[in-house]
Amino acid sequence: FDVVFFVEFACRITTAPSKRSYVLDPLNWADLFSAAGLPLRASVGFLVYPALQEKRNVQLILLLFLPIVRFLKLLRYFETFRLLIHAARNAMAALPVLF
Repeated sequence: FDVVFFVEFACRITTAPSKRSYVLDPLNWADLFSAAGLPLRASVGFLVYPALQEKRNVQLILLLFLPIVRFLKLLRYFETFRLLIHAARNAMAALPVLF
């Protein structure tokens, strides 16, 4: 599946009208991080070995962080998730008023 995410990110970034605004939009960061799975998997040899200590950080990213990022990538297509992000931004903007 890593190839699919990598190709999708490559297509999105090449067809974006403004590459800078695409990369700076936090909702598109999930594309970038999910596409990073292919180079990370290539760095460990496309196989996950539990006994290799020197590649443990990369394996943790592949097994724990990457599935969560891909789930967030899926969630951004739902309007309620975008509404939740908008509400969180408004709440963060109001926090300095309290202090």
